[in-house]
Amino acid sequence: MKVLHLAHNHPAFHAGGTEIFAKELSAELEKSSGVSSTFLAAALKQHRRPHPGTSFAMEQEHAADFVITGGHFTPVSLSQSDTYGFLNELARLLSDLQPDIVHIHHVLLFGIETFAVIRNALPDAKIVMTLHDYYLICANDGLMRTTQGRLCETASPTKCSRCISSETEVTMALREQTVRTALRVVDEFVAPSEFLKSVFVKWGLRADKIRVIHNGYPLSTIETPAQETISPSYDFGFFGHLNEAKGAKVFLEACQRLQDQTHGALNAAVYGSDRFAPDSQKEALAELKTALGAKVSFFGDYERRSVVRLMQSVRWVVVPSVWWENDPLTVQEAKIARRPILCSDIGGMAERVVPGKDGYHFRSGDAGALASLMQEIISGSRSLEKTEDTSTAMPGCVEAYREVYRDVLNDRP
Repeated sequence: MKVLHLAHNHPAFHAGGTEIFAKELSAELEKSSGVSSTFLAAALKQHRRPHPGTSFAMEQEHAADFVITGGHFTPVSLSQSDTYGFLNELARLLSDLQPDIVHIHHVLLFGIETFAVIRNALPDAKIVMTLHDYYLICANDGLMRTTQGRLCETASPTKCSRCISSETEVTMALREQTVRTALRVVDEFVAPSEFLKSVFVKWGLRADKIRVIHNGYPLSTIETPAQETISPSYDFGFFGHLNEAKGAKVFLEACQRLQDQTHGALNAAVYGSDRFAPDSQKEALAELKTALGAKVSFFGDYERRSVVRLMQSVRWVVVPSVWWENDPLTVQEAKIARRPILCSDIGGMAERVVPGKDGYHFRSGDAGALASLMQEIISGSRSLEKTEDTSTAMPGCVEAYREVYRDVLNDRP
């Protein structure tokens, strides 16, 4: 079977969790018998410049991949309006490749119109879509959080127009209807967590059309020491972008409270940068950083290949995200490093962290609750030894997707 994977961005220039997984899945499928797998990434012009006369650009590190760039994508409506350039070139590539299955990992940059383009160019091909997040439901960057920072469990044109003041109820209703119509051509959906599946079923997708397959961890993209050789230097560690959604401010506020409670016994590390954070949050983080002084070490960006080694330098990994994380790489990386996890009690991250086995939960967004947990750990009243590696192996994930492909090609429910 011939499979074409579509993902917004490429790990070579934007190493997000969805892109990393989609690329690795495509590469592993290509190695398996009976499958020809191709990867197509969308890109912004600042990431890759298109060749003259075409929307396509080269990806020198991955010569077998395709990169389509440019277009006129509108994030709120998920619409790609460059019909005669971007979408026409996409249709031409689809016709040339003639895949049996088009596996969509995201519509960002491609546009919601992609579904119709695929169906028109390949009337007999099957369409599989992995629901990596909530962009199809939520116009606020797919976070299922209001612009005021509150968690949101349901979406409606009325609620969304109140949340995003620049949009009317009519435009939000049109967005919802456009997305629902586009999704009708999808033969099978995959959700990487039971939680995410439940959100989409509540929104209106049929439960029997969504399979749950946890994202396999791409071990080939990181260094995995045969055995632990590093003694922890820090009690707690944060790994990821220092932005609001990832909860960096919650972690630092918890550290500040803990520093006051323990009279300076705090010893923590932060790996990641704030380059994706708005200026207002950068200022708040800078103030917290100054207040914490030497008790929290900030290391900035890190190479993802070294993440396991870095995690082994801390006793506990903290995942304080304030949105409904689905199946975050950070949780799986901590499991590979055999480090217990303190995570928010919501979404797929809470589903993947079993209290008392993999770590503990705390109330999302509550710096006081996190500080209390950290205090119990420092005092010794709560402990957990090295955890088992319960991350999802990529081979099992690949076989599960092969089964999805076989079933849709055979028209099996």
